[in-house]
Amino acid sequence: MKNKHMNKKQKEEWAKVRAKGRKRYILVNGILIMGGAFAITMFIGTQFIGLLQAYWFNTPYVLIDSTRDVLSGIIGGVIFVIGGVIFGWLMGVMNWSAKESAYRQSEDD
Repeated sequence: MKNKHMNKKQKEEWAKVRAKGRKRYILVNGILIMGGAFAITMFIGTQFIGLLQAYWFNTPYVLIDSTRDVLSGIIGGVIFVIGGVIFGWLMGVMNWSAKESAYRQSEDD
């Protein structure tokens, strides 16, 4: 993947973000924003799929019906959070690397 160069405004904005540090960028932009959005989207998606299955198979859609459902919900929530953290961390690292590369290339010009 070829990195694009940053214009002057992008370089100034990235310099401000960069000054706050890589760890903070990955935590805030990666894990909290991207990972959080991923976990919420996955949760809503699974609920939507549950509704579609109830419609297709003509069965009632019940969010919580028993203790087993509560436990399944808790386990599912934990899995969504872990998945969101992993996805967010990966996206944060990849975005940081791409922006750093573009920043450095722009400095060389």
